[in-house]
Amino acid sequence: MPMKSLLDETWSAFRNRSLLNVKEGFYEEGDLFNEILTENICENLSQPESNLYQRCRKTINRGLDLARARELRSGLDHFKKIEPVFAAPKVSYPCKMLIAAFYSSGLAYLRLKESRPLEADALSLQALAIDNYLIQEHEYHILEMHRVQQLVNLARIQMAMGNRDEALRLLFPLFRCFENRGEFPGTGRFNDLPLFRKKYESVPLFSEPIGPDEQFLPMDKVYKTPVTRFGCKPDGTGRSALESRFMLDFSTLSFDLIRRMLDLVMIEFIWFTKGMDPAEIRAVFNAAGVRSVEDLEGLKKYRSTYLFLAIKLHAGDEDRETFLELLKSFCELPPYRPAWDAVASDFCGFCISSDLVATEIKEQVKNLADANALQTKF
Repeated sequence: MPMKSLLDETWSAFRNRSLLNVKEGFYEEGDLFNEILTENICENLSQPESNLYQRCRKTINRGLDLARARELRSGLDHFKKIEPVFAAPKVSYPCKMLIAAFYSSGLAYLRLKESRPLEADALSLQALAIDNYLIQEHEYHILEMHRVQQLVNLARIQMAMGNRDEALRLLFPLFRCFENRGEFPGTGRFNDLPLFRKKYESVPLFSEPIGPDEQFLPMDKVYKTPVTRFGCKPDGTGRSALESRFMLDFSTLSFDLIRRMLDLVMIEFIWFTKGMDPAEIRAVFNAAGVRSVEDLEGLKKYRSTYLFLAIKLHAGDEDRETFLELLKSFCELPPYRPAWDAVASDFCGFCISSDLVATEIKEQVKNLADANALQTKF
């Protein structure tokens, strides 16, 4: 297709798609993860325990909302409110651990807000361990999505500490897990953590001013549950040595649920690469073994993520045909707003700087960018 025709078609698709953005509810989706988890809990726990779990989740969520509003002390007070549940003799162990999984991951967020990243790291790992127990012993397969979230949290912690390269090394391999590969490639880091050693020891736990410890959060059954997704490989002597091959099993989960989680991973990628120019972002892709759209073929069924990553990969190309073709296809989808804004900003920047784009189109692009409050670089 001639470049002028491609530009006109892409501009037309971008303009039409931008007009949809202002429609109320265009991006909204239900909370499918919690809908499925609630159904599982209602099937497996008694009504009183199901109600208890729901009350505790609301308290945890309220604590998180307060922390996001920078009211950390009030947020921690809400977490304290549910701690007596962990010592309650009449509450079943699975119920306690379901609450503890979200308690640990939520408290990790508060610890990070308090500039205590090592504790946040340990609590995220603890949530991973609890998820593993609930999946293997009680078949809460939906918690594979919570495991993904904890891996994202580990990357966030590195980002908050100023280690962007390490954050991307943890985050980018998650995309590969959604290609039905299952294995999380970033295994090296886990080999050095006590949680993933042969004896499956507890991660370091911190209890000041609040936080789980062996006395108030009984973890014995969690740490006795074999991590069957880990395996052995021959070492230098020919004998078998334990290798922490972190595995994610999505085989029992719906495509829609997996797609939504992948969209959330994509949004983290946007945040991690914010402020990087196209050449720097391409270097991130290249470091992960991605050099062209062909290297993203395994993600093609997740249309919005595939197109987004492909666009970001080719945003700095001198030959813009691939970039424009991909963006034209992206305009047909309703992706999450951050993904649209990131791609639209690339397109707007290209239009403003390119000699191929007519002056009147440049003005319209600027007007649309302003109307959509895009964080553009031009």
